[in-house]
Formats: sequence, structure tokens, C-alpha cells
Amino acid sequence: MKDTVQMILGEMPNLYALATLRDETEPITVAARRLLEGFAAEDAVYIVTDVMGGSVNNEMLTLMPEYPAVHLICGMNASLVLTLASNDEALTQDELAECIADAKAQIIDCNLLLKNVAQDEEDDL
Repeated sequence: MKDTVQMILGEMPNLYALATLRDETEPITVAARRLLEGFAAEDAVYIVTDVMGGSVNNEMLTLMPEYPAVHLICGMNASLVLTLASNDEALTQDELAECIADAKAQIIDCNLLLKNVAQDEEDDL
């Protein structure tokens, strides 16, 4: 995801990617904590994970009491990460909610979409 975002937006010095691997020797929380300690208290920090209940999301949830200003968002897609990465200022809670809603709207069953378009065209005849 980081590569995709940087391919579109260019080099992003404050965009980081962490992953868990089966042979990982360092827990992801240690790496995340190291990164989080490098941010100033006033910095907007967003952690985006892929699957609710997945190991990465569960591990990041354990960090939230230590970092209450950090936003943990689950359900990563390119639309969400691009929007977060392209904002220079912290998002308000309403703006963040809109960003998440827009990202959700990008999840589309294209087969159904094509079927509906074809049906609409038939109805117009």
C-alpha cells in the first residue's frame, strides 16, 4: 500500500509501513511504539490496518491506551490511505468520518454494477 500511495503522490517521508511475518523476531507493537515515540504530541497520526480482529489490528488496539491521540482505522483500502496521506493538516472527527465513508463507497461489486447499468439501458429503450 505504501508503494502504491508513493507511486501516486510521490515520496511521503511521514508514511510508514509495518507488517508481521511468521518468522518475525520483533513484535509489531515494538516497531509501532518506536515510530509513535518519534512524533510530536500535536502531530496527526493515523494507523490503518486491514482486517478487524486480525493480528495487526489486535496488536495496535493494545497501544491505544498509551497513545490516545492516535487514530486507529481498520478496513484499509487505497482510497482511504491516499486521502489520509494527502492531507497536510489533522482531520476533524467529522472529516475523518467522511474520509472513511468515501473509502467504504469505493468497495463495489462491479458485476452487479454492470448488471444494473445494462438493466437501466434496457429500461431506457
